[in-house]
Amino acid sequence: MQDADCAVAMDVGGTQYRVAVVDQGGSIVAVRKGRTQPRGGPQGASERIIAAVREVVEEAGSPRLAGIGASMASPVDPATGVLHHPPNLPGWNGYTMKPTLEEAFRIPVYIDNDANLAVVGEHRFGAGQGMQHLIYMTISTGVGGGIMIDGRVLHGARGFAGEIGHIIVEPLGPKCSCGNTGCLEVMASGTAIARRAASELEKGTQSVLTEMGKPNSVTAKEVAKAARQGDALALEIMRDVAIYSAYGIVSLIHIFDPEAVLLGGGVTQDYELIRPTLEATVQENLMGHHKGRNLVHLYALGDEVSLYGAAALVFDQQEQ
Repeated sequence: MQDADCAVAMDVGGTQYRVAVVDQGGSIVAVRKGRTQPRGGPQGASERIIAAVREVVEEAGSPRLAGIGASMASPVDPATGVLHHPPNLPGWNGYTMKPTLEEAFRIPVYIDNDANLAVVGEHRFGAGQGMQHLIYMTISTGVGGGIMIDGRVLHGARGFAGEIGHIIVEPLGPKCSCGNTGCLEVMASGTAIARRAASELEKGTQSVLTEMGKPNSVTAKEVAKAARQGDALALEIMRDVAIYSAYGIVSLIHIFDPEAVLLGGGVTQDYELIRPTLEATVQENLMGHHKGRNLVHLYALGDEVSLYGAAALVFDQQEQ
């Protein structure tokens, strides 16, 4: 390990953080996990993260480090690393770990949004290798994404580009947490699947989901399980998720003309349930010059995508 450049990669979420040493080939050499909240706010979490970095670097044999990359579950100013109103990190608004990490380790520190870094990771180590125009779309508790154009992440004027989940796909749909109605996130996320199922069960709709618990506690995973059993309600919900997801994907393809749209997140673990309808709906709605192109693929890096992305951010910056 002494002769190989490595990066420290960290993934900071609302509940848990992970810190790893990743080498140039994309191997995770050492990793630590810990709880982000609630002790000590952002300063306390930063102290725990710094201690974890020291531990993983020592475990990895103290390799030569190219820098630190941090994936944050928040809108981020990539120039300063400042977080803006993170939904699951109370007390972190306006905070950045960048100066603290730079002072502790005396190496470059790069910070970006987790969805942006997912597309960076897939580009360098995963399903987007060799591509320069790429979109990553995560369908999980919410819907998010990262957009790469000419091999670079699209950040926008203030670093907030890529809010894929807030494309409006159903103008008369339910209200989204962002304040609009009918956003992709409120129509096709894991949260949307569970909410739709609970609403239908409360109306008395017959379903095997009734046997899985109280209506207001049904999960997206249970809906997927019921769909695999042929349950009519669950199949209808998953079909609608596929259709709304396809509408969002079609809009992204028409605007950005990517080489691929990579799908990730918890809902895609049951991709076989939505794939036929999603792919057919995409093809039906594409403009003629896009038809026939196989653009939608699953991501390759799984739950570690943000760690790989944080490491890739360091290596990409080093090479510029």
